[in-house]
Amino acid sequence: MARKKNTWFQFKQFRIEQDKAGMKVTTDACLFAALIEVAEAQRILDIGTGTGLLALMLAQRSPAQIDAVEINEEVAKQAASNFGASPWAKRIQIHQADLAHYRPAAPYDLIVSNPPFFSGHTGYEDLPRDQAMSASYLPFQALAVFIRDWLSPKGASWVLLPDHEAGLFRQEAMQAGLAVQEEIIIRNYTDGPIFRRVIVYGHNKKALPARQDLVIYAEPNAQAYTDAFRQLLAPYYLYL
Repeated sequence: MARKKNTWFQFKQFRIEQDKAGMKVTTDACLFAALIEVAEAQRILDIGTGTGLLALMLAQRSPAQIDAVEINEEVAKQAASNFGASPWAKRIQIHQADLAHYRPAAPYDLIVSNPPFFSGHTGYEDLPRDQAMSASYLPFQALAVFIRDWLSPKGASWVLLPDHEAGLFRQEAMQAGLAVQEEIIIRNYTDGPIFRRVIVYGHNKKALPARQDLVIYAEPNAQAYTDAFRQLLAPYYLYL
């Protein structure tokens, strides 16, 4: 008899229930959240929160008030449940809304997003999955303009995307008046192709934005994490 898969992902300080979400917990999303610098942020926004993963990982190491926006009603309810069951329930607020209709009470010091990136609709009959994957629900231009309008003057916005799509979003962000502050290149192994790009945007232009490279696995086809990965995720993963 086949063993039934868990519908949840257990971290050291919280659990993610994810059977309603179109996008489950992924390694790149966890790494992204661990990389984000919370600094002195007092107000944080997670755009397209899904399971609530980013918001919860940031709440673990930041005392900020966190808003999380999710377009799908059922997914938003599950994210709210994940927030409510966490140690930081009083500091995280879910907003079930299309970003085009979301109007915050004030600007944010930190805006984070792991946005959908497939052009057009994906063909998935599962609506939460389609919304989690298709950029038609959150166009890059709309996301860039929202960040420009609601990021505080000295704030930072962190965005995670595949290599090609990161370039497309960069164009929209620059047209909206945002400037690259920092870039992190993520590869699965040292000589592998670029897996994901993390780009940090802000209002102020930098002559030479900071850049760093990060590798997930110690070698190809191996499940041994690099020391850098282990250090970043040790506060979160159960077995690190």
